[in-house]
Formats: sequence, structure tokens, C-alpha cells
Amino acid sequence: MDLKIRTDPKGEWTDMKLDAPTQLEEIIHIFKDKTGAKPPYIYLCAIVNNSLRELDYVIREDCSIEFLDMRSGLAKRIYQH
Repeated sequence: MDLKIRTDPKGEWTDMKLDAPTQLEEIIHIFKDKTGAKPPYIYLCAIVNNSLRELDYVIREDCSIEFLDMRSGLAKRIYQH
């Protein structure tokens, strides 16, 4: 699967490949290991192809993923509920 990943609301998109279906939470760990990224906050959810998803959502096809943390109003609302 070909993925486009963004971990910062104003950041650049990064390409990544996966061979098997993978949960978003695991993709975060793989991404951090490959890039050495150290996010300032814990990711709470993600937007996958313009749909809001929890981190246990499994990616099974090519997509774009934008991880959201407490800097996002959308993630803040999810965290409150």
C-alpha cells in the first residue's frame, strides 16, 4: 500500500509503503522509527482520505493519513467525549 502521511497540520506530506493491513496506531510507530520523528504531543486520531478515524482503524488500501494531536480542535473534541 502507498501512503501519504502528515504528522503536523502545516507540515509536508511524506510517502510510506506498507505490505499488509495495519492499524493507524502501529503506523505511527513505524513512521517514527523510519523518520526519527518526535511529535510534541500524543496523536489522538487521524483523518484518512478525509474521514475522521480512531487509531484502532485498519488501513487496507492506498490513502492519505493526517495524524491529529491536541493542537487540532477536532482531536480536542474527541478527547473530551
